[in-house]
Amino acid sequence: MLSRFSKYYLLSYCLLLFSTLKSQYDTTHYIPYLADLTGATKMANLEYQSVFNGAYFMFSTFEAGSTNVKVYKRNASGSGWDSSPILTRNISPGSPYTWSPGNSKVQEFFRYAKYKKKKPKVDLRYNQSWLKTGHYGLKIVATRNIYVRTVLQPDAKDGGSTEYGNGTNTHGAAFSSKGVTRGAGVEFYSAHFYTENKVSQSGDQDFISVMSLENGNNVVLNSTKSWYTLTGLASNKTITLNEGESAIFKRSWSGNNNSIGTRVFSSNDKEMVVTSGSWGGKLRDASTNAQDIGIEQLVPVKALGKKIPNESIKNHPC
Repeated sequence: MLSRFSKYYLLSYCLLLFSTLKSQYDTTHYIPYLADLTGATKMANLEYQSVFNGAYFMFSTFEAGSTNVKVYKRNASGSGWDSSPILTRNISPGSPYTWSPGNSKVQEFFRYAKYKKKKPKVDLRYNQSWLKTGHYGLKIVATRNIYVRTVLQPDAKDGGSTEYGNGTNTHGAAFSSKGVTRGAGVEFYSAHFYTENKVSQSGDQDFISVMSLENGNNVVLNSTKSWYTLTGLASNKTITLNEGESAIFKRSWSGNNNSIGTRVFSSNDKEMVVTSGSWGGKLRDASTNAQDIGIEQLVPVKALGKKIPNESIKNHPC
């Protein structure tokens, strides 16, 4: 017979396990603003479409029947979401959909930060004020729960004078949206991607991308390291964001002073979604041209749950 105490922990464990399996399955997903922050002339080309090279999204579900998916971008003033979706699509079990946004729509969630004379269209120079925006980011709403996978697969070809990037970055990244139920929160700790015995490279940039889900959100960057923020280099900084606005914090990795575990939180308990990672890092540092990207959407501290003693669940499977 299980004691009342053991039953409590067994139930808690089962609920935690179930919620973890469902943690990426939701009706509403947000994709925060992302950017190539390397400043290199050899940039990723996420807009050239050749089959599925470039950026794309994968929508899937196992809900019975037809599920309608809509994707919204920010409005022209950056004050809210457009009322008309940029994508409307029905999916069902066994019939997922892969969406390639195309050249112009990629820019709704991804921006380049390097000016290139050969391509006047690429005139998005890096500066501090550019790190905060209300104009970029995506909202995805479905009539039933869906999975959303974001893939950044830079193409090896030059996009031409009408597109961004010259396609020399051949390494990409992917991450799964956590949805709002498990992905939205008020406190996060960042994750970044390093090689063993890593050496410093000028193009390596750690980043934290934040999108607020409420107005007047006082987002605090809390770190022992200095990061570039909206108002310059700082180790601790508060940025106020309204609903749908995004901010990016970035810093260069150097001297084993890594960024792992940087705390980002709302001082007035307003919810946000956060991605973090390393842009332009290298899994093989000796390779001068390779740029490996690591990105993940974080789960908030509230979603991590509590550790359950092993003896309480031993030999008692759900």
